[in-house]
Amino acid sequence: MNGNKTKKSWGVTLIVAIVTFPIAVVIFIVFGLIYFVTTVIPAPIEYLIFKHSAYSKELKGKYIMGITHGFGYKSYKYVKANPRLTYALQDNGYYYYKTENAVIVVFTYGRFYLKENEWYYTLSENEEEEKLLPFDQIRKVFEPLISEDISGYELKLIVSKTNFLAEQIPEAKNNEAFVFCASSSDLLNY
Repeated sequence: MNGNKTKKSWGVTLIVAIVTFPIAVVIFIVFGLIYFVTTVIPAPIEYLIFKHSAYSKELKGKYIMGITHGFGYKSYKYVKANPRLTYALQDNGYYYYKTENAVIVVFTYGRFYLKENEWYYTLSENEEEEKLLPFDQIRKVFEPLISEDISGYELKLIVSKTNFLAEQIPEAKNNEAFVFCASSSDLLNY
C-alpha cells in the first residue's frame, strides 16, 4: 500500500513539473525580453548621452548603466541649468553648489528622522539601529569636505523622498534646510 502512494505522489509531482516547466520558461523569456528591451538596447544611447553631458565632463565619473535616471545625475543637470547657482568642483572630486547666501550639497545616503521637533540623521534604514546624529552637527560633516570658508553661508541639502519616512515628508518640506529633488525638472525651494 505504501508503495502505491509513493508512486502516485511521484506521478503527480512529475505531471505538475511537466505542466509548470513551460510556464516558467515562458515567464523567464518574457522577463528576459523586457530587460533586454528596457535596459540593454537603450544602454549605448544612454552611454552617448552620459559621455556628452556636463556631468561626465566636469565630474569625470565612470558610466554605470542607468546613471542618467539616477538622483545625482538628475539633480546635477537641473541645478547646473539654473543660473542662480554656482557650481564648485574641487580637486578631490567633491562638488557642491552655491547661491548668494547658501551652500547646497547633494545628499544621497542615509535617512533623516524627526524626533521631538528636532531632525536627526543616520546612515541606517532603522532609526533604532545606530546612534542618531543631530541635524545641527551635519554641518561639521560637510565643512571638512569643502575647501573654502563657508562660515557665512547657510547649509542646504538636496534630498529625495527616500531620505525620509513617508509620514515625515510634509514636515521636511517645511524645513528650509532640505531642497527636494523629485525628478530632473523638479527642484523646490532652494
